[in-house]
Amino acid sequence: DMKTKVYYLIVILIISLCSISTMATVYTVSNNYLDVGQFNSLYDAHNAALDGDTIYLCSSLKSYTGINFTKKIVVLGIGFNKVNDESDVAKIDGTIYFKDGSQGSTISSITGNFNIEVSADNITIQRNKLKSITVYENIKNTFIVNNILRNENCDRNVIILKENSNTFIYNNIIFGCQVGYWNNSSTDFAVNNICILTSGFSSVILKNNIIQGSKSVYGYEKSEIYFFNNFISCAYYGGYENIN
Repeated sequence: DMKTKVYYLIVILIISLCSISTMATVYTVSNNYLDVGQFNSLYDAHNAALDGDTIYLCSSLKSYTGINFTKKIVVLGIGFNKVNDESDVAKIDGTIYFKDGSQGSTISSITGNFNIEVSADNITIQRNKLKSITVYENIKNTFIVNNILRNENCDRNVIILKENSNTFIYNNIIFGCQVGYWNNSSTDFAVNNICILTSGFSSVILKNNIIQGSKSVYGYEKSEIYFFNNFISCAYYGGYENIN
């Protein structure tokens, strides 16, 4: 009857309005006057965004400044494999901090001389070209996938995994100093990576990696290193008792 039809129409309208109100928003950021975005800084876009939104960084000769993330955000650039055109990438300088409230965030396809520090669970760092990553104590499910990490000056370790972390390091190319952390009791996995290291790994499960360097694999006190099907070429291999 007519009342039933009206009732169902109202229900459908309410569901439609709810769906519209919960759709994620994509914000564009550009500091390039030739490519206008909604914002010209990552900071302003983050302030406007809500949990679940996406921030897209446009290409520019200028770098964007790193910020603190306190919301669940997806940050996207346009990739880093742009050899002949420096203006055709999205770059960040400084440090990106994933802090409490940013659980579940992703950063992808960004380049630059920047660092990432993670103090929130379930962060994904993928397809970036950057300097270093630090995962703090008791942080779970950090995914470091398909990145190029390069810090050959060794002013800091390439990947620092602090105590009781749970980090997955897959399919990366890594240049620089140590991957791991002193006195680490974490459960961390490094799988299918290519590593050229002047220092080495500690406290990690290594599987299917190619590792080369002057001091590539060693364990400190309370470190635990497990090897499965790796190719390791180094001048020094050893450490304390917990190397398996």
